[in-house]
Amino acid sequence: MEHLLISNARHLRQVNVFGVKKIMRNILALQQSIKTITNEQKHTEFERAKRYYSLFFMSPTVSFHNRAQRLGLCLISTFQDMLDSIREKQLFSFDEYKTMLDLQCGVNQREGLGQATDRNYSMYVIDLHGLELGSSDDL
Repeated sequence: MEHLLISNARHLRQVNVFGVKKIMRNILALQQSIKTITNEQKHTEFERAKRYYSLFFMSPTVSFHNRAQRLGLCLISTFQDMLDSIREKQLFSFDEYKTMLDLQCGVNQREGLGQATDRNYSMYVIDLHGLELGSSDDL
């Protein structure tokens, strides 16, 4: 179930703060529902999915950061902070990080590359590719 929550993020068209908060609430509801039908703790926490959708709040766009702060959300303000957290510990695949970057920058993944709402999107993708290349050198 957790794998589906993360891998199907690429099918989301447009995402905003309220949508991600709703996804997080739905993950909590799903977690509670599954806990009532099973005693197995390992598969009922959905920690990975929660961490994945919380990446959305590490938005590369400053205007998004300012809007979210007004809503009372605690964010990391720059994409560089997100890259640093990825360098520290890579929890997701390159494609999963790329999907989150697309969501943050408003790229509609269903219609191809499309127009990103953040003009620095191309640089973010290059930086993300650099991380992927760097991590493959370590293997």
